[in-house]
Formats: sequence, structure tokens, C-alpha cells
Amino acid sequence: MKHRVYGIGLLLCSLSSIIEAQSNFVSLASSCNNTDGSKVTAASISASGLCGVRFYSQSSYAGASSTVYLGFAVNFAVPQSAQLRVVVPSSSAYQLGAGGTSSVVGLTTSGGDIGDVPLHGTGSPTLTAITGGFQVVLGANRTATVLDSKAGFEMLVTNVRNPWKNLGDSATVSLWSNGTEFFSVAVPLVQFAPYTMTNANVSIGLSNNDAMVVTDVVVTLSTSGFLPPDGKLEFHFPEGFRVQKGVTKALNQNKFSEGQAVFVSLVDETSNVVTLKVAPNLGYINTGLSALQGASFLLTSIRNPFAGTTSTFMVRTMTGDGTLIDSGNISGVFVKGGSLTCKVSSGSDRARQLATYEFEIRTVGTIPRDGKFVIIFPFGIHICLDNLNLTSDILGNLGTFTFGVSGIVNPGAGSTNSFTIRTTFFDPTRIIDDSSVPGVSITTSVFPTRGITYSNLLSGQQLLISVNFSTVGYVPDNAIIHVGMPDGFGINLPTSSYIFSSTCCDGPTCFTCNITLYMVQGQDLYLRLFGSGATNLPEGLRISFTLANVRNLWAGPKNGIDIALLLSDQISIISQAIDVDSTSILPGSFNPSLLLQFFRGSDSSLLEPPAAGVCGFYRARINISGTLPPKAVIELRFPPGVQVNDLDCSATPSSPSSVSQVRAIRPASMGLLSSDTASRRVVFQILQNVWSDSWAEPNVLEFDILNVRHIAGGLLDNFSIIAYREDGASVVEQNLTIPGKNVTVNSFASISITPQDPSAGVRSQLTFSFQSPAVMPSSFLLELQIPGSFLMDDGDLTQILSPTVGGGSRSMAILSKNVGNGTMSILVQGSTGLVGGIASSSASCSPAGQSCVRTPTSFPAELLIPSGTQFSFVLDNIRNLAGGFSGIFTMIARENAQSPAIAQKLDVGGPVLVVGQLKDAQVTLKDLGSSMITTANVTLVINNTFALIGAVRVVLPPGFLISAGGTTSVSSPSITRLSLTYPTTAVILSLDQGARMVEVRLSSPGIEFLSSSDVIQFFLSHIQNSIARPAAAGGGYQVTSTFLVLTLLSSGELVETRNAPGALIVPNTISSFPAGAGRLFPASLVPGYLGLLFLQFSLNVELPAGSTIELSLPSSFLLSDSQVSFEAAGYRDASMSYTTASSGGFIVLSMQRKVNAQVISSGSLVRVNVSNARSPTSEGLTGVASLRVLSSDGGVLGIAVLPPNNIGRPSEPRNVEVKNCPADYPQTNPFCLSISFEQPLDDGGSPIVSYMISFSMAADFSTVETLTIDAGGHPGVISVTTRSLNKNVFYVRVQAANGPNASSYGIAGEGNSVRIIDYPGAPRPGLLRPGSANVLSASWLPPQYTGGVNPVARLLGYKIEFDKSSSSFLQVNPNQTLVLDASQTVASSGFLPTGFYFARIFAKNDIGYGPPAVFASSALATPFLPVQWSDNVTASSSSSSSSSYTLYVGESFEKLIEAFDGDITDQVAILVDDSVGLPDGFELLPPAISGRDGGTANVASRVLSAIPSSSQTGLSFQVCLLALNSNSNPLGPNTKIRRCLSFTVLHPQLRWTADTPEEGSSLLAYPGCNVEVLVNVASLWYSVLFRYDKLLMDFQGVFSPWNGTLAGVSFAPLPSSPTPLPQLGPQPEFLHSAKFLYQPPPFLAGRKLKLCFLASDPWNISSISRCVILQLGSCKACIRAGQTLSSLALEYKTDWLQLWLTNPNIGNPNRIRSSIDVLSIGVPYTTRGGETVSGLAERFYLTANDVLESNTRPVLLLNPPSCSRFLLIRFLSPSLSP
Repeated sequence: MKHRVYGIGLLLCSLSSIIEAQSNFVSLASSCNNTDGSKVTAASISASGLCGVRFYSQSSYAGASSTVYLGFAVNFAVPQSAQLRVVVPSSSAYQLGAGGTSSVVGLTTSGGDIGDVPLHGTGSPTLTAITGGFQVVLGANRTATVLDSKAGFEMLVTNVRNPWKNLGDSATVSLWSNGTEFFSVAVPLVQFAPYTMTNANVSIGLSNNDAMVVTDVVVTLSTSGFLPPDGKLEFHFPEGFRVQKGVTKALNQNKFSEGQAVFVSLVDETSNVVTLKVAPNLGYINTGLSALQGASFLLTSIRNPFAGTTSTFMVRTMTGDGTLIDSGNISGVFVKGGSLTCKVSSGSDRARQLATYEFEIRTVGTIPRDGKFVIIFPFGIHICLDNLNLTSDILGNLGTFTFGVSGIVNPGAGSTNSFTIRTTFFDPTRIIDDSSVPGVSITTSVFPTRGITYSNLLSGQQLLISVNFSTVGYVPDNAIIHVGMPDGFGINLPTSSYIFSSTCCDGPTCFTCNITLYMVQGQDLYLRLFGSGATNLPEGLRISFTLANVRNLWAGPKNGIDIALLLSDQISIISQAIDVDSTSILPGSFNPSLLLQFFRGSDSSLLEPPAAGVCGFYRARINISGTLPPKAVIELRFPPGVQVNDLDCSATPSSPSSVSQVRAIRPASMGLLSSDTASRRVVFQILQNVWSDSWAEPNVLEFDILNVRHIAGGLLDNFSIIAYREDGASVVEQNLTIPGKNVTVNSFASISITPQDPSAGVRSQLTFSFQSPAVMPSSFLLELQIPGSFLMDDGDLTQILSPTVGGGSRSMAILSKNVGNGTMSILVQGSTGLVGGIASSSASCSPAGQSCVRTPTSFPAELLIPSGTQFSFVLDNIRNLAGGFSGIFTMIARENAQSPAIAQKLDVGGPVLVVGQLKDAQVTLKDLGSSMITTANVTLVINNTFALIGAVRVVLPPGFLISAGGTTSVSSPSITRLSLTYPTTAVILSLDQGARMVEVRLSSPGIEFLSSSDVIQFFLSHIQNSIARPAAAGGGYQVTSTFLVLTLLSSGELVETRNAPGALIVPNTISSFPAGAGRLFPASLVPGYLGLLFLQFSLNVELPAGSTIELSLPSSFLLSDSQVSFEAAGYRDASMSYTTASSGGFIVLSMQRKVNAQVISSGSLVRVNVSNARSPTSEGLTGVASLRVLSSDGGVLGIAVLPPNNIGRPSEPRNVEVKNCPADYPQTNPFCLSISFEQPLDDGGSPIVSYMISFSMAADFSTVETLTIDAGGHPGVISVTTRSLNKNVFYVRVQAANGPNASSYGIAGEGNSVRIIDYPGAPRPGLLRPGSANVLSASWLPPQYTGGVNPVARLLGYKIEFDKSSSSFLQVNPNQTLVLDASQTVASSGFLPTGFYFARIFAKNDIGYGPPAVFASSALATPFLPVQWSDNVTASSSSSSSSSYTLYVGESFEKLIEAFDGDITDQVAILVDDSVGLPDGFELLPPAISGRDGGTANVASRVLSAIPSSSQTGLSFQVCLLALNSNSNPLGPNTKIRRCLSFTVLHPQLRWTADTPEEGSSLLAYPGCNVEVLVNVASLWYSVLFRYDKLLMDFQGVFSPWNGTLAGVSFAPLPSSPTPLPQLGPQPEFLHSAKFLYQPPPFLAGRKLKLCFLASDPWNISSISRCVILQLGSCKACIRAGQTLSSLALEYKTDWLQLWLTNPNIGNPNRIRSSIDVLSIGVPYTTRGGETVSGLAERFYLTANDVLESNTRPVLLLNPPSCSRFLLIRFLSPSLSP
């Protein structure tokens, strides 16, 4: 008997996750419940599980060895030894014994009678192969029960080969016993995929990896799938390999299946594929190949490709019909170029001459028919022939090939680099053989002509050296010129050497060569020609150049200069000449560093900063750079602001009074010669008759200048000190720019400021008294600033009364004043009329320091005012504006309005004034509700005065908040004077929420001050009231504390104040049902209902955490073990704590919110649920309840009286909606009400029998009309229509009744009030015109009558109908009707068929559509479209036809302009509007025509380009463009549109940034030291050019432009420049940085250079400059990195030993520490009178040239030999001493 299999539900539970994931379970029926094997019916289906069969392979790879899973479950007892058969089609056959002996393994399946042993204990199964599959015979140890069978049997069959493919077949699984089939199931097979092989599975090698040779390919591979007997292996070789039929074999096979091998069955030379098939060894049959593991073999006779790594190999195994089993792409192999042999020879060995080269070559790899020989010549050789192409195949190693190449230019002299010889494919990058061959030997040429000239033959002088020569041969234009300088010439002196000029001449034609000096190595200079090496110079070219910044180091004969012309490798020589034009050289500077200090009085211990009016002396200490002669004269010149010969400062009683004396320190003897006040100059003489190097402290000069006073404060200009010879005229040394000192200003003392009346707001006087802090001139200006608490010129002009100085009367007058800022200038006039102290005083002494005479001999006593003098005066007509501390006064004394301060006090504390009282102040709140956000009306009445520039401050009482629910703002300000109200504005100055303070500033045109009885009023928003609090006794609520209102000055001082009365804050009234949400109701109105009692309400303020909800219930309600929950605004508290109490017939329920509960926002619906509440047991009204909401501290937020509930009666009908009865024109308006509502939620315990609808024109229903309807037959929404009514406002309510009498009606449901209205009038049509393609555009105005007035009835929308036939609108197509929103007054139709259309428009209100209005004219709907601009590429907003752009000079600008026409048949063009035209530099490029949406020419694109010139800087332009299409009127709309673009060419703006050195700042450097200056420019420009100018100070201290050259200067932008800066303005700024680098030469030692750095835009439209002073020290020099003592000594015409002896800190002279970079050069010597250069030379064993060379200042040669001068003598031998 055949049974059906129904499920495998329990079997599923026992499978692993892997098995579940791969399940191909097949369900056979619905249930496994029947135990008798009968057919299962639908009625017996239960949820016990599913039955079925599962069969699948655990591996999804084609042909792979796998384990098969097999399982089934049935609803009957499986017999012993039952056979489970698996049969598959031959096309998808499995094979046992794949990879080992197949076996079956039983698995344990949970469930059944026995669920803990495999196969429920039936015993071990057996496996046999059957036709088309295999069979598993179950064991016979035990008979399976029905429960076992339902639990299912599971087993694994091992070592089963998968099919190679699956053609959608299924396996047939059946169960048999004793010839009976119990079930047969078709199980779909899984899809089998080929295995992907990688480099881990396959490796490929070459027995010979030379390019283009025949080799064997070694293959080792491991596969996944089994190969059938007709299977095959494919090897796809990469590009370049060549396989050959008949010669490629598979040899050396290892690790293949026993008795099996592979052979080459097919070679595809076109596709480069070798196919192998399986063949058995002798005596074996073909069984195919099992999965290979490391099998290997050789494929012979494969030709390698060109050199390099090949692309990937593809290896595949497949069945005979091509089904893939394994497949993979394997990495390529490396093929190296072969090493050919070659010999090279040349027909000529002369450098850079034409030659023919012979090549003898033997190759290794095979060269293809179109292959090439590639010859890469060494450096300097250029081939003048085309590439060589071979025309036939050449086999490697079969012979020697010889050929010649002519037209080759030889390299420079010496052995050339190697040649590179290659054989390649036609593509020369595909290399076959490669070899490097030694070059040939080349000899040099001689210059046909050459010459040297010198500009200066004086020793020690700079000179120019001019070199000229002519070339021979082919010289590349980037050749190197080597110049070897003989000893005696100094390179890079005084600065870096450079090429001053260079010229090249080809016959009569000459041009600039642009030769540059790029490297100096000792005495060797390397120069570079101008080119890139791409071309050669004309043969015989004459080259000349001039070398600058070379110095003649010593006199005598000099060798000639060596010249060589090199290739760019600096090694290969083209031409050369040795010892050219030898010559003979004929025999052919100081700055003090000082300390300048000021001492108070005459005591040298009182070192302090100089102060205005204070006497003292200056001390100078100078280190002499050279040597001063005997009796040298010293001049110290003070800057303006310093008084010499001061009357009050004499500190040397033995000397003439009031004369600035000199006090000697080092040396000890000095004498005054003269001192002059007008020129601020003091001149004295050193009285010692010895040279300064013979002083007790050699070359140190220190002295004091006494009787000096600083007139005023501020930074002084430079001091200057000059040292002369005894004649006082010949300058020896000087420093004219000694930085000035900063003079401080002393403060006035004993200052007193006293008001006559201290009351705020009154007119008064101010008395000033103070003392002078130091000496002051008799006449001066006193600048006085009065704080804002006072007002000058109040009523009358402010004047000075009772002025005194030193107790005596003194004239004082106000010269100027500014009432607005409180400043005035007072002239204190002395009796002599002198302003500024001593105008002129001089003294002269002869001999020095003796018999001094002063002119004039006496001065008036009143000329100066002594320190400590008392001043006083009174200012009248001053108004006290504010109370409290009046503020800070400022007092400054000056000689005149432009001069610095003499004395000052900037922080004089003013007097304390008494604060006034406002006449009145009131703060009125718009709403008095507890914690309500409201508006405050502030009114104040001025008592005395108030400056509007000040502020009104309002301080709210405690409990109030500002900026609640938004930021507090001020509105409706006003000022009232004499009953007139003035226009006023107001702003909030400050808000302080913590202090509850608001400050408001008001302004009104023409009003600066308010006076007595003037009124200010304004309103403050977002003020939150305090919480209402019950009064302590007598009922009611408390009044808040007072509001504080104050007036203040702008500086914050108080003027007047007043406490305004507090406000009576009361609880908010919670609106009750039906007008509001406040309501108390049980869940059921059935009498005696026990359950939930609901409280709901809405509070118009926030409900805070910790608040209390207090509910007073009528005592007819009962509470027992109630639970209270709270919910609002999405927040829920499931359990609120509460207390109950009885009071006056009410139950008081106090419910407490948690302190951490959510704050509930105002207006939120709050719902409180009380459980276990019993309703009254009798029918009727319950009586009212009351509600209080309290804050956590007992304040009352809100109160409510809640309406009663009608027990036993229906609740209110719901959703009562009242509308006008609908009608559309031309229907008659019924003028009635349409009322709809829904049934009540609660019927009160009895069915509802009727409804009563009441409608009235009175809101209180004092007069009412009713309509009663029966409740029957009205399920759901109930709708009723009234009779015709007059046009008025009606109120409607609906009640339900559950009984026959009037008392049966429950609570009313309130409806909305509605005005009975009429139809709206007709809209007012505007234009009807064509829009886009086949679309009409209409515009209109709303109707003047909307159906009702006072208030106006609302409009709901419009309807527009289009009719193509006539204006009768009999054929209106509903699809062409527009229904629009009421806000629209313009609309476009949908698509309309082409033609003329009439249109009419209706307006709609709450009734319906009113009468229509017809548009005056028809319009044409047409496909013709206007041309339009494409805004996505033509920048413009929809509201503007113009766009603006910013341009830069020289910057390329491009803008795409595009226009299109929606009609695909139109053509579009873009033109320039000739009425405006194009500015210079602007161009509209030719058009590009394209299509859109199927068109071919309905889009036009043009590019507007511009490059502004410098002449257009700062100008603005407008470019207007026209777009035209091919439409023609009248069928189409306008066919031309215009758009304008505005352009502004920016003017460059540059500025130095703060990190650039200040103007005039000083730098100190020594010869050879690096001078580095970083400058930074901020620019709106995108490019900045840097350059510099130089000025040299002459010996009179004057800077003049210097024509000399600063050799070796580098002044270039930094690589990181420019960088963007943070944008502060409308345009972006960029930071441009440049670095100036310079090493000063020795000949500038002791001099000053002014370096002026200039920055400009590229067109020099704008430029800025910044100058710094470079002070070059002498007697020292820097030793540079890598320099030795010898090379440094050579620069200074001395030797290393002299430098070593002069600098003992050097240590080992061969190991100069890098930290020692500044060295002393020599020992200074001071000449005596009568000495000559020749005498000095003879004395120190030198020549006159040596002396002149070391002392190159020109003044030496201009003075007679007897003049004493400082000379720096450098010894040529360490054995010599001075």
C-alpha cells in the first residue's frame, strides 16, 4: 500500500544552523496526525508540525566531493529494513566513492519514542548504488513507532561527487519495503557553480624567462572538481606569448590520478590557448581525473613575450560539453630582457663635431618582423636621423648585424657615458634585448678667439671683468661656462658676484644671452647659458659677458683667467683656453654701540625713566669702534622736548647757574665748550692729549650732561652723538639715530572737585583745586573733561570764576569746549606772555670748561612755575545730571594744543551727588493672572531733568520673570511735554534675568533733555507675573512688592528713582465646559456607577513640577482606595500621591505632582484619572465642583468652577457642526443652517429617544427656537436642516433625551456659531493671455462682495472654465476646468488643444460658487513659445534681470550664457545689445547650437569672456545680451528678451601686516652675516610683486640713493605664498610673504643702508613701501657654514694664524665650532698727526696697497696725508706687532 508523506516539523528542530540555512525541504501534505496511514483530510489538520523530505549536498561546487544530507518524516511506522532510494537524472548524476569510500551515517533526531540515539535505534543503515542514484537500507534492530517516524530520520552519505551542472532537475526520493512504495517525492537540486581558482591553487613558471625565446612553462595546480573522462583543461596565455601547433607537449606529469594522464589536444595560435584532455596510461581505462592536489607538468615550446610582467593567465577545467568545473585568473610572470652584445665606434673624436657611428650587434631574443633597434645615446649626443625600422624577422643568436648612423654630434671631451642598445617590438616600450655599451673617447677643441678686459686695476677696489670668446662645433644652448679665477681676485666681494651683462653675436646680429652665474666653488665660477638644451648655438657664435662684484685683493702681476665651455653635466668639455690675458694690479671705514640713561636730580643712584617737568642728567657710555684722536670734540644733540641750560636744574654750584655742564667719567677729564637751548646741543672736549686706545679704559667714553629737563611727555625723537677731531669739524665717528626715550607724565596732586549743590538735576558750580607735580611753563593749556553726570552751558554759558595760581590771581580763560562730550580747553596765562618755557639760552666756555659765559645773563622770575604750586578756579552754570558717584574727571596740561602732555591726571574721582526722586512712576500689567506672560505698561514723570541719551531702568518685584516665552522687547514708546506727545523710538539696552532688570533707551527728534513734569511711557513684552498668593487675613490675594523705576545717564549713573505700587496678582480662571476644557465627569452616568472619575482642564500658564491639583467634589461622590494617575502633553504619571479631607459638604482631594515631573506647557490638556470613585445613586444634577492648581510653595496658579454632571441622563451629543446650507449658482440660496452631530458617548443607562436642537441669535439663548427629532433611524452622524432664516449670526446647541419628558434631556452639546450668508459676488477678471505651449494664463481680483459683511464672509476658492466654441460656455470640458485656492489671483491652465478660448471665473464661499464673470477677450492657446534664459547657467534671480560680478585686472573671466525655446521647431540666437555694446577686453565667443526635448536648434549657448586691463581698474561696466527665437507674431508671444550683467573691476588694495618690521626699525649685521627680513602684505589682489630700493648714508648722516650693487641678494615670495586670510570684508584677502636675504660685503663695514621694500600689484596700480635701517658693523665678520679660517682670511687679505690669534675662543683652528659665527678680523690702530699711508706701510712691513685695501673709505684719499684718521691694520705675519 502506498502511503503519503506529510511533514518533517520535528526534524527541522534537530538540524544545525548550517543545515537550516541550506534547506531544500519539500512539504508533502498538511499534517502527520493519522496513525493508521489513511489519507489525511482537511478536518484533521493540527499545529503539531509539517511532514516532508529534505535532500541536498553540503558543497555547491560543480563536480566536487561532498557529503549529502538525507532525511524524511512520515505519519506512519516505518517498517524494518525499509529502503530509502535517491534517483537523479543522468544529466545531474551524483557518484559514490568520490575521494574515498562512500558510507551512510545515521543522525540523532529529537522526539519520538527513542530520541537520543541515531535513527531511533533502528540500527546501522547500509548504502548501495542503484541505477541513477543510491539506496539506503534502514537497520532491523528495532521497529520504528509512529512517533519515531513523525520525529523523522536523518543521515549523511559521505564521499559523493556532485553533478557538474544542474539543468533544473530534481532528485526523486522514495521509501520502499518489500516491493511496496510508501511515498515518492521530487526534491529540486541546488545550483552547482564552478570553483574559483587563485594563485594559491595554480602556479606558473618559465624555465627561461628571457624575452622572445622559446621556453617551457611549468604548471602546478590543485583543483576542486573531478574531471570526467571526456573532460579537458584549458590554458589561456597572456598577450605576447606565442603557442605553436605540433610542438607544444605536456611532459613531466606528476600527482595525477593513478593510471591517468593528460595530453595536448588543441593549440589555438590565434587565441593563445592550449587545451589538454585526459588519457589513460597503458593498461588503464579512462576514469577521468579526481580533484588534483599539487599536480604538475611542463608545456613545452612556448615563446616568451616582451620584457616585463605579463598580464594574467586563465586556467579552466570543464566537461566535454564545456561545462565549467574550475576556473581562475592567475597572476602573470616576469619576463626579462635578453642581454645582447654590441661594439660602438666613431669616425671623429672631436667634442661636439659631426660623426658617423658604427654599430656591431648580436641579439638573443627573436625580433618580430616589425620590430625595432632602439639606440639611446649618451648625454650630449643628439641623433639627426629617423628611427631605424627592420623589414624582416630576425632570429636571436643567429648572427652579427652591422650598420652605421651618421649625423651624430659628439659629446664633450672625456669618455662618454654608456650607450643603451635595445631590440623591441614595433612599440618600443615592449623590450626584447637590452644592453649597456661603453662610449667612445672624445677630445676637446680650442676657442678660435678669446679675450679678457678689466674695468679697474686698483688694488682693493671692486671691478668688472669682461670675458669674450667664439665657439666651435655644435654647442647646446644650455652649455656651462667655467671661469677659473687666479689668486689675487676675490669672488663674491663685497656681495655675491653676478653677471652684469651678456651678449651673443652671430655675425652682425647680436642679442642678449641671459647668462647667469649659478655656482661658485672657491675660485671657480660656473655660468649657465640661456637655453633648455633643445637646440644648438650657431657655429662660431661670439659670446661675451661681464662679471660684477669682484675685488682686487692685492697689487702685483696676476695669472690669466682659465675659460672652458662645458656641457650641462659640468664635466664634458667642448672648448677651453688656459691663462687668458694675465694682468697686473696697481696699488690702489665705524659705528658706536652706546648706552644712554636718564637720572633724576644730580644723584647717579636715581636711575628712572624720564618724566615731564623733572630735572636731571643724561649719562652716555660709548664703546669706540676705532680710535679717537687726542682732544677729540664730542657733540650731543638732544631731540625736541628736552630743555638744556634749564633755570631750575643747576646741580653744579661752582659752575655758572642754569648751564648744562658735562661731568667726566671715562676718561676723567672733559670740559664744556658750548651749550645751546635753541639747537638743544651740548659740545665738550676730551682734555686728555692721548689716543683713545691709550685711555685708562681704552676706547670707552662715558660722561654726564647736567641741568636737563624734559618739557613734555611722549616718545622723543632720535638723539645724535658725533665725535670730531680737535678742530671740531672733521667727523671721526658718529651715530645720528640713537633711539629716543619715552618720557612719562607726572600726575597733578592734591586734587579737589567740590559742587556748590550736590543734588541731582539742579544747576550748580564746581570748584577745582590742585597742585603742579613738576616744573611747568608760566603759560599752558589745561584740557579738562567732565563726566556725563554734569552738563555744561546749562541755561547760560559756563565760565571760569576766581582763578588763582600760587595764591595769587592769574588769568584763565576757556578757549574751547564741547558740551556733548564734556571737554574744554583752559588757557592759563602767565604775566610775561611766554608760552613754552625758555625760548633761547646759550653758553660758551674758553678754554674748555673755564670762563663760561651765558647769554642772556638773567631771566624773569615768572618764567617757570615751580613744582607744588597750588591752582584753583570755579566753573559756573553746571547742571548735576545724576546722583551717586559722578564719575571720572580728566585733566591734561600741554604747552599748546598740538604738544604732548606736561602734567596730567586721567582718573580724578568726582564728587558724590544726591539721587533725585521721580514725580511719579507706575507699572501697569495688561494681564494680572498668576504666572501669566503679559505686557507691562511703564509710565514715569520727570522731577528735575533727564538726558535722553541715558536709560530708564525698570526692576520687577521678586517672583516676576523677564524674557519669559521669548525675549523681552519694548514697544509703543512716547514722550509727553505740556500735553503734547512726540514721536519716539526705544531700544532695549540690557536685560538681566537674574536681577529682573530691563534698561530702555528712548530717542525723539529734536529732544535731548527732559525737564520737570515731562512724561515717558512704553510697554515691555514677555513679562511673567509672580504667582498669586492668598492674603494673610480677610480673604483675597496679596499685592506684590513695589516696582523700582530709575533714570540713568548713558554712563550708568542714577538720576532719579521711585518705587511704583505693586500689582494684585490673581489666579487664572480655568475655562469650564462647554466653553473650555475644565470638566469633571465619571466614566458612566449610570446612577451609583463605581469606577473611574475623570478630571480634565487646560491652564493658560505652565504647570510646574511639584504642583498640587486640589479638587473639591460634591459629597454625593464617594472615594474608596482610589488610585490617581496624571497625563498631559505625552507625559504620564501612573500613580500620584494624594490626600482627602471633608470641608463644607465637599470632599477635598489634593493631588501632588512629583518634584521631578515634567513641566507641562501652557494650553496643554491635563487629564487626571481617579479610580474606585462611586457616582451619586440618584438621578439629576450632582452640583458643581471646584478646582485649584497650586505651586509647590502654595501659590495659586488657577481656579475653576466645574459644571455639574446630570446622573442618569445622556451625555452631550458630540461634534456638533453648523454650516450654511450648500447651494451653487444659479440655484436659489435657501438661507438656512445645516446642523450635524454624533450620538452621545453615554446614554445615562437608558436608550436615547429624541434630540432637541436649539438655535438662537443670542449667545445666552435668552430667545430660542427649538427643533425636536426622534432618535430612531439616525445611526452615526445625524444631520438636520433648519427653516429659512434671516442673515444673522446663530448659536446652536443639541441635547439628547432618554425619557419622554423635559427632565430627560442631558447636558447640551455646543455647536459653532454661524452667520447666514449669501452667494459671493463675481470675481473681477484681469488678463487672459497665452502662457507656455498650449497653456493660457489668467489673472483676476477677488470679488468686492464675499457674501457677508461685518465680518466679511470668507472665500474658499475659485473655479475657471474654458470653452473653445463660444462665450455661451455650453461645451465646457471638465478636464479643462481649473479649481483653485482662495489665495490665488493668477493661474495657468492645463494643456489645451490649439485654438482660441473664452473663459469665465466663479468665486466660492461657505455656501458654494456664486455667479461667474467672463473674461473680456478670448486668448490663443498655441504651441509657439517665447525664448527663455536658462537661469541655471545664466546667473539671475527670477525677480531681477541683472547679475553682478567682480573682476580682477588680468584675470580671465568666462560666463556661460544659454537661452532656450520650449518649441522644438524654433531656432534660438544670442546677440550683444548694440545699444550698450561690449567694453574693451570683453568678447562674446561664437555660439554653440544644440537641441532639447527632441529639438535640434532650440538651445543656444555662448561664452562671455573678459580679461580686464589696468586702465579699467575701479570702473564698472554693463553688458546687455539679447536672446531671439524664430517665432512670428501674431501666433507667438514676444520673441526677444534682454538680460544685463554688471561688472566691477576691483582696485587693488595692499597693506603691511603687523608682523612686518615697523617703518624705520633698525637691524645690525656684520660682513658675511646673513641679513634676513620677512615682509608680509595683505591684499585684496591675487598677485603681489616685491622689489626693493637701497640708500646709503653719507658721512654727513644723509641717506642718498645708492647706485652700487647688492650682490647675492635674494628677495622672493615664499613657496607657501599666497595664503587666504579670514574674510572680514566683502572681498577675500590673501597674505603674500617674501623674504629678503643678503650677506653684506666687507667694504660696507661701518656704513648704514636704508632698505626700502616695495609691494605692488602686477600693473603697479597700487604700491606700498616700508623702509628699515641696516647698520653694518665693522672689525668683525661672520664665518659661514662650511668656511675655514683660511678662506675667511683670504677674503680679508690676511692669514688664518692672524685670525686665530685675534680670536682665542676658537680653540682648535681645524675644528671651528658651529656656535662661533662672528670673529674679530684684526687689531685697530690709530694714526698720529703727520703719518702717511706709505709711512704706515713701511712701519708695519706692508705695502701702501695693503693699507689702502684694508681701509677703503673714500675719505682717506681725499684728505691730506697729515690728517689723523682711523686705520685698521691687518698683519700679514703673526710675528709682526704694532
